[in-house]
Amino acid sequence: MLIELQKVSLELGHRMLLEDVSLAIEKNSVLQICGANGSGKSTLLKLLAGQHWHSSGTRTYFFTDPPRSSPIGAKEQIALVSPELQERYQRLGHDRLALEVLETGFMQTDFLNQPLEPHQQTEVQNLARALQISHLLEQSFIELSKGQMRQVLLARALLVKPRLLLLDEFFSGVDAVSKERLKAMVRRYLESGGSLVYTTHRQEAGFAAQEKQLWLENGKIHRGKRNWERGKPKGKSLRSKVESQKPKGKNRGEVLLEVEDAFVWLGQPRDDATAMDGNAASERKLVLKNIQFTLSRGLHWLVTGHNGAGKSTFAKLLCGDVAPAVGGLVRWFGKTNLPIWERHRRIALVSSDLQAWHRVDATGFEIVASGFVGGIGWHHQLEPVQIAQVHMILSAFEIEFLAERNALYASQGELRKLLLARALVTQPEIMILDEAFDYLDAPSRALVWNVLEQQGITLLVIAHRDEDHPPFEAQHLELRAGEQVKKELLAF
Repeated sequence: MLIELQKVSLELGHRMLLEDVSLAIEKNSVLQICGANGSGKSTLLKLLAGQHWHSSGTRTYFFTDPPRSSPIGAKEQIALVSPELQERYQRLGHDRLALEVLETGFMQTDFLNQPLEPHQQTEVQNLARALQISHLLEQSFIELSKGQMRQVLLARALLVKPRLLLLDEFFSGVDAVSKERLKAMVRRYLESGGSLVYTTHRQEAGFAAQEKQLWLENGKIHRGKRNWERGKPKGKSLRSKVESQKPKGKNRGEVLLEVEDAFVWLGQPRDDATAMDGNAASERKLVLKNIQFTLSRGLHWLVTGHNGAGKSTFAKLLCGDVAPAVGGLVRWFGKTNLPIWERHRRIALVSSDLQAWHRVDATGFEIVASGFVGGIGWHHQLEPVQIAQVHMILSAFEIEFLAERNALYASQGELRKLLLARALVTQPEIMILDEAFDYLDAPSRALVWNVLEQQGITLLVIAHRDEDHPPFEAQHLELRAGEQVKKELLAF
């Protein structure tokens, strides 16, 4: 036995997140925790990791002799890898090497408090070789793909040889190749005698033949079997409440956005001598190459490609958040110099990077309303029609209950729905969804698609998983190593 919970309940932010949970984590076991968005999966992992203290019931750790109710002495033998961990590194934004991030695993801190001993440096290198991530160590961590970041963070967790590994929505946002690499790393850990508890809101292939499964529903363990789809909601229409976003007098097929001869470099040159040419002596990296692209009203797009193919940079290029090199151009609504405030009003972007910045001390209403000014949890004094519009959009996504709830206590899926609602609040003409369906369960994905289809918005969807592809006709663009390799029509 490693951990035992008996009739445990946990309340945070005046909300009961877990109720009457009894659970035993055995040695050398694998447990999959399933459930819808907001069911309490992440909270349960944090409770097991000793990051939350329960409100009632008993929690016992068997890592010491005698066993203890306190996580002291056990926390050092438990490793948790969560979306919040990756988001914290994205918010810090420091240009640190992946090696430096990995090395912090010894102390489980954001920064190294003291230099590593020679034997620790050897352990880091040996682990990197064993997990086949040595080639990532000298790269900037924040410039890695999501799958590569996840590999480094998993290695960081394994550096202290934990007896229990906790993985929260670990495979969200990674492609099939990265997913298999991550699974191989986890299986290697299990073969060494470790135990695993992981959460998912999607039907995933397991890690072991004797793997157990537990369903959470509204913070309680559900004893019977559940259907992953659980029915697809129809979604509530905004058309009768908010004026259709399709401007009158403008027709399907009108060109909204054009990209010509775009090459995009990211990173900083090491000195002025290399600033102009981006050669091998520079840290600049060519991410997109010779992009030619046209987005027309009512003609939707699906963009695919492996982690690191340049998809997120492509989305930022379309939004104007990164610029092409000299000789390339982006034309928005017929103009190359559209003011930033107008671009952000007419083009909405929802991405994992955006989510990293919105885990803030603000209510759900404030998160959605901040879309009017493009702020983070801040908005100006709203007009009555704007207040009504925020509430209508919250209702359409069936998240009215989040209006007064602090976003710090929202689940990943709940926060993602808030950001989708925030994107709609300005009535955009173009909406770019960069892996925007990560963390959403099947009913939530169906509801979001139904709402979006009703709005007359031109969509560009970036997605790894087939179940996140648009359920309607769309053009298909594949990116490979920053280049366009395929365009075709997808019909559903």
